[in-house]
Amino acid sequence: MRNAKATVPLPSIGPNKSYAPGTSERKELKAKLSELRGTQMEIPLIIGGKEIRTGRLGACILPHDHESAIGTYHMVGQREVDMAIHAASNPEGWKAPCAEGTVWDELKSIRFLALPSFPPSSSASTDKR
Repeated sequence: MRNAKATVPLPSIGPNKSYAPGTSERKELKAKLSELRGTQMEIPLIIGGKEIRTGRLGACILPHDHESAIGTYHMVGQREVDMAIHAASNPEGWKAPCAEGTVWDELKSIRFLALPSFPPSSSASTDKR
């Protein structure tokens, strides 16, 4: 039994940006898009914390300009799906230590935060959380 009390920070949303013509946000966005057009990145799969390169590649297309590809990604096949299922079902991966406990403890905390703030009625499910 853990005696430590983990403090889960509340999520915060960054400032709203308008990206209106003439704003600095718009200029920064256009500069970043120009930079991305000049590079070609390769995005591997991450399975069980390891980079996997399948050799079967797809193109990363800009959503607003279907003629521009900014890189490639490795596509998943049945072998990679099986690897991901095995990695996800490995209990040692879920018990890996993190800042204040285990990944499993963090997932339980997140589930608790997602619960409604009012008590369920007596006719509600008897699911113990």
